[in-house]
Amino acid sequence: MEEDFVILKYHERAPTLAMCRKCKVKFFTVHVSRLGPIQAEQYLWEKFSAHDCKVAEFPSRHLRSRRAV
Repeated sequence: MEEDFVILKYHERAPTLAMCRKCKVKFFTVHVSRLGPIQAEQYLWEKFSAHDCKVAEFPSRHLRSRRAV
């Protein structure tokens, strides 16, 4: 589960955007200026832990090109 949580973006030293690698749902901090780096990461982790991962709704597909070769 821990390997499915990834931080994508930082503002200064505080994380602002994270994502679930399985279902690609993104989580962001609203008031970054009020949170320190540790509190921002805890907030994102709590959001990640509370979400229901719906992998079946977002299957990864390999799209084929429609262009004739």
